[in-house]
Amino acid sequence: QINLLEEEYCRDMKCRLCDAHDVRYPNTDTREPLVTTYVREARQQRVCHRNATECPFASPFQTILWDDYLVAGIGHFQIRLWHAVQAPTFYQQSGDKRFVGDSRKMHGRLVGKDSDSLGGIK
Repeated sequence: QINLLEEEYCRDMKCRLCDAHDVRYPNTDTREPLVTTYVREARQQRVCHRNATECPFASPFQTILWDDYLVAGIGHFQIRLWHAVQAPTFYQQSGDKRFVGDSRKMHGRLVGKDSDSLGGIK
């Protein structure tokens, strides 16, 4: 459980409670996730019409408010990684499924080497 009053860094700067979707960028499944700890949000309003062909400003949006904050309790979040592995030489030589898999199916067993068996595979 996250308590803003117990997070030391929240005493010096504004903090906000966020969930796992708020701290992940981009908020989609990706190979390279970024977990955010500091957020700067800009509130903007459109100053040029959506269908305008010209805009007298540098941007069709004007920033009306900035909001900076830290993600409270980031140390309490868990990052769970799934990974796939393969020992290509052993798997190609033997076709043994022990040499290919992903972290959901593995039980953390070490497969040893037996020099008497074909290809050194136990």
